[in-house]
Amino acid sequence: MRDPGKKKFYLIATDLRIESGCGWEKAQYEGSRDLIVWESEDLVHWSEERACTVGIPEAGCVWAPEAVYDSGKEEFLVFWASMVKAPADEEAKQRIYASWTKDFRQFSEPFVYMEREQHVIDSTIVENQGRYYRFTKDETNKCIILEESESLTGTFRQIPSETLSGLLGVEGPECYLLPDGNTWCLIVDQFAEEKGYLPVFTKDLGSGVLEIAQEGSYDLGTTKKRHGGVLVLEDEEYERLERYFDREYPVIEGLYADPDLISVNGPRMVLRTGPDRSSPYFPQTMERNSPVRLRCWILRRDRYRGRSEVPGHHVWLRKTENFTSISAEREKTEFPVSEPQLRNTRRDRSLQCRSRC
Repeated sequence: MRDPGKKKFYLIATDLRIESGCGWEKAQYEGSRDLIVWESEDLVHWSEERACTVGIPEAGCVWAPEAVYDSGKEEFLVFWASMVKAPADEEAKQRIYASWTKDFRQFSEPFVYMEREQHVIDSTIVENQGRYYRFTKDETNKCIILEESESLTGTFRQIPSETLSGLLGVEGPECYLLPDGNTWCLIVDQFAEEKGYLPVFTKDLGSGVLEIAQEGSYDLGTTKKRHGGVLVLEDEEYERLERYFDREYPVIEGLYADPDLISVNGPRMVLRTGPDRSSPYFPQTMERNSPVRLRCWILRRDRYRGRSEVPGHHVWLRKTENFTSISAEREKTEFPVSEPQLRNTRRDRSLQCRSRC
């Protein structure tokens, strides 16, 4: 989530690893009370994770944490599900707890944020026209509950919805406004059928009237999406992420000048380049099956060519304006290249190659 006051981003997660072999029972009743936090200023470079204990001492878990920013308080309301056996309970029950924080380091005393007769988990909140809408999983009936309130900590009123009450076997709701500015998209994980996210649409959150997307009418990619989050990006942020994480054209950070493939050894290849235009060369090892399948590098004012070859696509390696990275781009023109030359290509020799390319 975005912190508008500090120009910072936070990523929070459940401290849970079912593959450790202890099972869901132990994870609910004897699991971690910690929240895992990462932070970033640019969405590219992230801090090391840190564990923050937010669950009450009696909590058996801290599941599906989320946060919403309160501009009036200039704080985040963080909320999560915990299995707790209160003094009046015959059995432990999942409730939604919450806490306030300014920095995801110091948290206020946790309090019960949502409680029903049945178990409730997986809550998310959006704000629209001064009202807050909360979607939560009814863990007993395996459907989503929709509520509204005039404030984050006010009384929430349930909004009847035939669509949501009839949509069973779902969890992990997320809700966001589509680019048209009028349509809200609720995505829910079809965990019972192991299908991942299903989009559900509405133009009026307070009406309870939603339309389920028909199978085949949407495309969320080949990987199964579930239990994630949606963040609205500025153009500059989008371009930065595309440059650094795009699988077609990844960026090699910290490499500034004169790249050269100097050796190929099994599945790995070694790229030699200098950290700036005057520093000595140093080797950088890359995976051979990485999206950058190097074949021909061309030297121009801001682009460099090496004499080495790895079977695959032709690419440009382009310096960024501030010389902080080199990005790879597919080359549309096919260039004749020789057999791999497993030696360093000096700048003067690369210059001689420019006319032939």
